[in-house]
Amino acid sequence: MKLKLLGVASALMLLLGGCSLLDEANDILSYVNGVSNYVDKATTFAQEAPQKVQQALQDEQAVEDLKTELENMKREIQAFDKLEAPGIASDLHTQIEEKNAQLLDKINLYLQNIENGTLGEEVLKNEDLAQPIQDIMSIYEQIKELGR
Repeated sequence: MKLKLLGVASALMLLLGGCSLLDEANDILSYVNGVSNYVDKATTFAQEAPQKVQQALQDEQAVEDLKTELENMKREIQAFDKLEAPGIASDLHTQIEEKNAQLLDKINLYLQNIENGTLGEEVLKNEDLAQPIQDIMSIYEQIKELGR
């Protein structure tokens, strides 16, 4: 009887331990999917932003469209920064948050220039929105490895 009880207890412990590992794997996969969605949006933003800035230099309606895009990206960044990374990805998440801070600074500079009516070629040339996003994509590649 004791042997049966010991066997059941052992099986239960293995099962519960397996659940913990399964939960951790699910957390990692869920996090990787969240990062993937964010990186897709950030990449699209980085690809479209230079053209939108060029259009905004010549068209008042395009200025409003650019402002909307910049504000939308700010919200995406803020939402991403609220994601809770699993322990194994916390260092990489922190690195993305640092790049997000750089990107937010650049976005805020663009918004400030729009508000001040000083958006011009100089801002476009000196404030590359794509660089922090390229850095984020590089970090994302490392995070994808965690999900494998």
